[in-house]
Amino acid sequence: SIYGIDSALCTDAAFYSGSGATADEIAVFNCVDENAVSSVAEAVESRLDYLHEGYSSYGPAEVPKIDAANVITEGLTVVVCICENPDSISEIIK
Repeated sequence: SIYGIDSALCTDAAFYSGSGATADEIAVFNCVDENAVSSVAEAVESRLDYLHEGYSSYGPAEVPKIDAANVITEGLTVVVCICENPDSISEIIK
């Protein structure tokens, strides 16, 4: 629900976030088909835009993490990771 994704689009999903004082979060979506992957990817972009806007005034030091977020699609799985070291995490996600 945080990403505004219809649950019918995913067979499974998981979401973890920090306390709110930081933008750190990871979300994994296992989609039902390729059309669902597209819808989930759009929802992810909307979430990143929302976070960027909110943290721009609330916690501007977090904005670079949001802008460098890893969004990886592999088959029917979409993974989003906002973290301190985005370059190092992409290999771990894959």
